[in-house]
Amino acid sequence: MKIILSIIGLAVAFIACAAEPAKKEHPGQKTAPAAAAAPVVAAPEKPLFFNAGEFNVDAFGVLSRPDLTGAPVWGGGAGLNYFVTKGLGVGARGISYDNNGLFVDEVEARIIFRAPLWDRIAPYGYVAGVYAFESERAGAGAGGGVEFRFNRMIAAFGETGIRVSAEGQHDEWQTSAGIRLVF
Repeated sequence: MKIILSIIGLAVAFIACAAEPAKKEHPGQKTAPAAAAAPVVAAPEKPLFFNAGEFNVDAFGVLSRPDLTGAPVWGGGAGLNYFVTKGLGVGARGISYDNNGLFVDEVEARIIFRAPLWDRIAPYGYVAGVYAFESERAGAGAGGGVEFRFNRMIAAFGETGIRVSAEGQHDEWQTSAGIRLVF
């Protein structure tokens, strides 16, 4: 029994010495100050893909259905957008449907409401004023779409909307898809 208690006592003493190493200090010797704890570095934040102060340049293809049931008309266009806040922007677009007459057939001024719900995907809605040069018609439009950011500078988008002329006689669906460069 004495042997077992001696072994247990030695084991406890050994564990206590191993847990707290002895500090040897000689008289007259100064100990070095303890090293300062290294500053904690926060993990880098994820990049924001949708920001305030953003400027966008668009190139897109357009499919239009005049009078909502007419034969489809294909075209293309370019646009500029500026986002005052992360979710509110203004924009302008020029659209060309054919090469007969004017190069730019329609211009559009927009107010855009964007809701970046995910890192790279943002649905959006817009209201617009439209002017068609060849037919000399003014109108208004509204619609929505979704934008996907491949990275912070390149995005793809698709949208659809309806337009109504000021006279109320010429309604049309318009769908467009394209590439957006972000600055």
